[in-house]
Amino acid sequence: FTERDLVRVVANNEDVNSLTVGDVMTKNIIVVETDASLIKAVHIMAKHNIRHLPVVDEGGKVVGIISIRDAAITLARLLVDINMPSLGITEEEVGMIREMSTDVNIDEGRG
Repeated sequence: FTERDLVRVVANNEDVNSLTVGDVMTKNIIVVETDASLIKAVHIMAKHNIRHLPVVDEGGKVVGIISIRDAAITLARLLVDINMPSLGITEEEVGMIREMSTDVNIDEGRG
């Protein structure tokens, strides 16, 4: 159930008290596998105009969710770590990226 789902409910003047999650949930879920690259996940989100993507294991069980925010912060941090001088990033900008990335741990999903 996303913000977009809530907007749809309100726009349709539906009785919120009688609705179930099943009535308003997103159907035909698009997913990504745990072993997919971060680039693939971002590509899927861009292609389908979505901001959150369930991550599934080999059996199709949802084991997590990746957001476009998670991906953007992780990619920005990796770019900084790889080659900061050639990117023309200032020390202040590096600090901003590192501050944002404290919420996202690249290794958090591994294990």
